[in-house]
Amino acid sequence: MEFIEDDDGVAMQTPLRAILPRSTHNEDHEYHYHVNNFESHDESGFTASLVINVKAEDDAKKWMSEFAESSSTTWRVMRTCPTAKKYVLFKKIYRCHHGQQRRAKEGTSRHSKDTGCCAKLTLTVRRTVTQSGRKSKNSDPHIQTHPTLVKLEWKHNHVISIPAALKYRDASPETCAKLEELFKNGNSPASALNILELELQIQDPDKYVMNCADRSICPDLHFCYR
Repeated sequence: MEFIEDDDGVAMQTPLRAILPRSTHNEDHEYHYHVNNFESHDESGFTASLVINVKAEDDAKKWMSEFAESSSTTWRVMRTCPTAKKYVLFKKIYRCHHGQQRRAKEGTSRHSKDTGCCAKLTLTVRRTVTQSGRKSKNSDPHIQTHPTLVKLEWKHNHVISIPAALKYRDASPETCAKLEELFKNGNSPASALNILELELQIQDPDKYVMNCADRSICPDLHFCYR
């Protein structure tokens, strides 16, 4: 992972470095970042604006998936914005899944997952050339090499890396693929889950308890029966 930044900003951006993905899963693309703005809010988190060397909608969605994994967070689409094809190829606003999108009805209690979290991320893929083939006139000097813009409001009101939070994460595509393969080999949902848990214990005994609590890599039995 490479940052294009001023030396004065490195220390302030350490929390940001810790949560950004370095490359794609198969390592065929290394992510490069330029941080436009970073503002710390002490214990409440930080806000940041940065650009990435990602040029297509599918690649931006892949980055979003990898960001969720590298930051141990789960995001839901809050809004899909209409795109002005002349300037923008793709734009979506995401919210932390611990934030409730709709207000609860009177007399009903909140789900334990809903903490009212207001963390938000806006992902925009900008055009580098116009439809006529000319270079974009956008004033951002990095748009040709780093056309994807991320605006991040990292203001989680809950602890992220604890079992109580990790148990609500979505099962990852890799985990689903493992389960499907185990089912094809004749395993029941219960035995397939036992195999996943055993693999986690063998791979990293020290992190076994935490990994078993992370639903993205070790889903619950109810999910296995779906």
